[in-house]
Amino acid sequence: MPVRPVPNYLRECLERHGDVTYARYGESQKLQEIEKLAGEIANTGHLTYNDLKKIIDADLWSGGTFWQWPTRAQFDERCAEHGFDDQSVAFWYGTQPTITKLLKVFRHIGPVSVVLRFIEPKDFGILSPPVEKILEIGPAHKPRDKYLNYVYDLRRLRDQRGFEKAAEVDMALWVMQEVIAAKNSRSDWLATVVPEHDRWIQAFWADEALRNIRVRNLTKSLFDTMRLPEIAEALLPPDDKHPNRDQDQVHLCARIAAVEFGLAVVEGARRTPAFPYEDLEGLTLSALVSNLELPGSRERWGHAVRLRNAAVHDGRISRDDVKELLDCMRDAIVWAGGLASPRE
Repeated sequence: MPVRPVPNYLRECLERHGDVTYARYGESQKLQEIEKLAGEIANTGHLTYNDLKKIIDADLWSGGTFWQWPTRAQFDERCAEHGFDDQSVAFWYGTQPTITKLLKVFRHIGPVSVVLRFIEPKDFGILSPPVEKILEIGPAHKPRDKYLNYVYDLRRLRDQRGFEKAAEVDMALWVMQEVIAAKNSRSDWLATVVPEHDRWIQAFWADEALRNIRVRNLTKSLFDTMRLPEIAEALLPPDDKHPNRDQDQVHLCARIAAVEFGLAVVEGARRTPAFPYEDLEGLTLSALVSNLELPGSRERWGHAVRLRNAAVHDGRISRDDVKELLDCMRDAIVWAGGLASPRE
């Protein structure tokens, strides 16, 4: 489905960055001045502690207080510990080895993102809680990978929306999240500083490209830690939740359970030496179940096949039926996993 065009409300968010930061923190943020100072660092290819002090200068912005920074002694000690020459970190813009090097000195990905954002704003941004929230960035096993995925999203939005720098997208997203949070908390400053906030929020929820990024980020954190059968079970709402409002969630749970149930039965057939049919792809699920020694009664498994078919072809099965299908899915997976290895 093609993505519908939306007004570039993010451009407006960027233009209000100074106003919103002043409303939130009571002082101006001189980010362009820091970029100029950091540009000199980029030309040398090395980051020293004196360079770092320029980036986190409290006279230029308040952001330096949001992260824990090493002291000069800690910076020099860590550089020496990891074999960095001249108490400095050599870098090549945001490559994985460079991010790994910076993590050894700064220990956390937040400060690393600050350094890279100012040294090369065209391609990098700051990873902070507001932008993690608005893009639904979940936990990751490796902070480096989490940050690289984030800047990939920034660069894509930069190119799609006509921004010059990834850091500008970062700033715009930060403003958008602050506006949403202020709207939810009924903050006094919002109506005065951003009188068009309702239009922005409507545009944000209608932004399909941004929504696709958020959904991918949400599902990535799920798929990294859970298998599909576990996701199916997690999707089924508790009995006391809102039955009418949760129907789409129940139906998605049913469809995943139906697919995983069918896969488990087929896998069990492949693992059954005495199974009489070689061409499994030519058989219906009902035929497979009728010729397999599944635990329990044939009536139960025949009913499970009917529930599976209803979930796949119609999708409108009751919550109790979905619970039964989940039970059968779980039992089929355990049964198939307890059989011998698949036949060649």
